[in-house]
Amino acid sequence: MELHPSDTVMPSAADGAAAEPGLAAAPAPSAHGTVSLDVQGERVHVVLRGEIDTTVKDALSEALDGAAHLALPVEVDCSAVTFIDSSGLSVLLWLANVAAEPPQLLHVPPSLHDLLTLTGTAPAFTLVP
Repeated sequence: MELHPSDTVMPSAADGAAAEPGLAAAPAPSAHGTVSLDVQGERVHVVLRGEIDTTVKDALSEALDGAAHLALPVEVDCSAVTFIDSSGLSVLLWLANVAAEPPQLLHVPPSLHDLLTLTGTAPAFTLVP
């Protein structure tokens, strides 16, 4: 997947499938999560919103796979995450294993911080308040 500045990868409102990069679809008004990606200079900025679970796992995998192939530092804004399960965490851990440097997790909500602590995976990331 080739990414360009301001690419957006989101699940569709209907079925959770990834939209084509570059199409800025408005997030559906539901509990399901969204994933957006933006190349900002020498950094990839990923924004997670809502519930990060199996319904958005494919979109998250696609976005993070594209980010990893750019070989740029990756920061993931988690401020709008309301829930994350093991499928979301597994994709973040995959990124941590293939990235040139530990991904930064920005504005980690308490529920995600607890999950990282309980699973012992927090050291795989740089946590930024």
